Formats: sequence, structure tokens, C-alpha cells
Amino acid sequence: MKYLKQGTLQELCDMAVKAIVAQGGQSLNARGECAPVSECGTMKCAFSHCVDGDTSVGADYHSTSWGVVDAWADRFELSTEELSVFRGLQLFHDYTRSEYRADKAAKLSSLGMDTTGKHYQQWINMGE
Repeated sequence: MKYLKQGTLQELCDMAVKAIVAQGGQSLNARGECAPVSECGTMKCAFSHCVDGDTSVGADYHSTSWGVVDAWADRFELSTEELSVFRGLQLFHDYTRSEYRADKAAKLSSLGMDTTGKHYQQWINMGE
């Protein structure tokens, strides 16, 4: 997986969810939308935590983080499975309501990811 950190899809998802819990919230642009890297540069979206290197280079602070997965899919040479999992991971990050996060965790689970780890539940509980 070119440009991505080393690890299985499960390991990358676990690492990203632990990171978004640790940073305490979503990465937002000036309009309050999820962004690849927050406007102040201190927070990242879930997918950006999986990238090996500085994601602020070339990041569009005025786009949504959902778009980063699709826009960079070719650059990262993502397989269909990887693209589906990273889209699911990103949606898990992007929603603010707990019930929607729980639904997106179930979607990740349906894609073969184990979402029973405590950090997944922590992110759900951090929602509204």
C-alpha cells in the first residue's frame, strides 16, 4: 500500500481510531466540516492518520475529509477492499452523533474489521 503506514487494514483502522480518540475530536476546516487536517494543523481525519508522511502538503482545508479518500485513492493505489474500509473508517470519524457512529462501526464490522476494541466504543461515546 504505497504511501500508507505499514500494517494490516485492521491495524491501520485501530491506529486511526486510537488517534482520533486521543486528539479529542474531529479535524475541522473553517466552515466546521471534517477536513483531512484541521485548519490549525493540529488534528487529522481518520484516513490521514493512516498516511505515512505529512498530509498537510497538498491538503485542501476547504474540502471534506470524505473526499480525501476518493481523491487520493489512485495516489495511494488502494484496492477495492481498502477503499471500502477507508471510506467506512472516514464516515465513522465524520459523524458527530453517537448513534450514527455506532451504525458506521457496524458497517466497518460488516467489511471484516473488528470494532469491539475499547477505542471504537470511546469514539462512539464521545459523540453527541
